[in-house]
Amino acid sequence: MKTKEIKMSVRNMIAVLVPITAAVVLLGCKAKTKADEPIAVAEEQVKSPSDSSVADEIWYFFNGDVQKNLQLARNTFTSKDYDSMIYGIEKAAAIMKLEAQRASGQNKIDLDNSIKKMENLANDVRAKVFVPVPEYEQAFGNAQYVLGKFHLDKAKEMWKKKDYFTTGEELNEASLNLENAHLWIGHEVDSTSMKALDQSQKVALDLMKDVKWVPDNVVNAFESLSTEVGKLKGQIVT
Repeated sequence: MKTKEIKMSVRNMIAVLVPITAAVVLLGCKAKTKADEPIAVAEEQVKSPSDSSVADEIWYFFNGDVQKNLQLARNTFTSKDYDSMIYGIEKAAAIMKLEAQRASGQNKIDLDNSIKKMENLANDVRAKVFVPVPEYEQAFGNAQYVLGKFHLDKAKEMWKKKDYFTTGEELNEASLNLENAHLWIGHEVDSTSMKALDQSQKVALDLMKDVKWVPDNVVNAFESLSTEVGKLKGQIVT
């Protein structure tokens, strides 16, 4: 099976990211590395769902790592490097937990459920339980689908607050996550969807760079991505 090329977040390029060190295996268990420490600290800091300001700062720091770690897990499955696969899945799940601290209502429920699926998948790989390729790709697709929905709702929320830079960040994340969700589940991204996703990313970057942007284009991007959510809804196993 051809390895999927999953798009990375723009914030992965503009944020200061924690270097990912190699997994260390000792007596069959992966020891924690310095790359794990910020996540452990972040999870400790955002234990309270009300601590949204801390969660927002942590999200800025780690955003983009979900896609990167899911791709790592996919690539290392192909090479049968199961320790690194577990590492990628668990790192992605840990970052999603931070995202869930900013969520509420159905978005939080969906994120929590997706995180549980990821943790169960990592445990299955660790226990050497056979996991068919479609099963873990559905889990990855589900993760990026619920992240896409969440970021889209956050973009709309920030738009109402006239926080245009953050609107752009959230809109860009929504677009990239929804596109990746299509790819994980083997769903062909047709020309209409690709045009909508690309235009949404352009609008997002215009907002982030504070160059000339048109309010109608932002609203159209919201509508286009809502359509993509609808297309994916029937394809994602929840």
